[in-house]
Amino acid sequence: MSKLTSRRAILAGAASVPALALPAVVATAIPVALTEPAAALPVAAVPVVAVEPPAVPTGPTEIEGLWEKRAALVRQYEERTKTRKALARERDRRMPAPHPSIVYSADNAADGLERVSGRRLDPIIWPIDIESALNRAKYGLDRVLTFDEVYAVVKAGGAAMTAERTALCDRLTARLDLSQRYLQKYRQIDKKIGLAANEKEIERLLERKSNVEDRILSLRPVTRADMQKNLRSTMRTQIGPHRAS
Repeated sequence: MSKLTSRRAILAGAASVPALALPAVVATAIPVALTEPAAALPVAAVPVVAVEPPAVPTGPTEIEGLWEKRAALVRQYEERTKTRKALARERDRRMPAPHPSIVYSADNAADGLERVSGRRLDPIIWPIDIESALNRAKYGLDRVLTFDEVYAVVKAGGAAMTAERTALCDRLTARLDLSQRYLQKYRQIDKKIGLAANEKEIERLLERKSNVEDRILSLRPVTRADMQKNLRSTMRTQIGPHRAS
């Protein structure tokens, strides 16, 4: 028999052998968990927390209400300021012309009464400025003094008075009397025409406006408009008819 015939016989016999089966003992020894599909593991329930969206204001916020109050105060301030200017013009019209010795001039500047910076519109030399010049003349403060010199002058009640210094003090004392009388008349007219009351009302309005702005700054903004108003409240600009809003 040829080799080819022998190989065919072997292959035919192998095909006729039944498939091997595992013994019963081995089959029963395999755990059930390995022969069945794994069950899904239990998952702990996670509580669902409802997250509410931020409340949307349905009306004016507290900052908006305060801002409206501030705007009303600014309008009142502007009205009172216009009234004040008109009253000041009326006061100036009623005031008599001041004496030349209490008006800024070259002659008065020679006695130490020079115009102070920022007093360009002052109608007269006010008593406080004349008193300052009088003290300089009385205590010899027209030059730089040492501490010991100042102490000696104060202890003696004044500097050594020369004839020139005495004459200067006399002139300044006369000016002081005239300036005080003028200021008294000034205040009388202010009170009579309502200018003094108007200025007190302006001061109260400014104080109330400042309190409202402090309250705005203490609150937490709710809207974008609130943030803008809060920011503007931090800008402490000088209030005036052209800068009030």
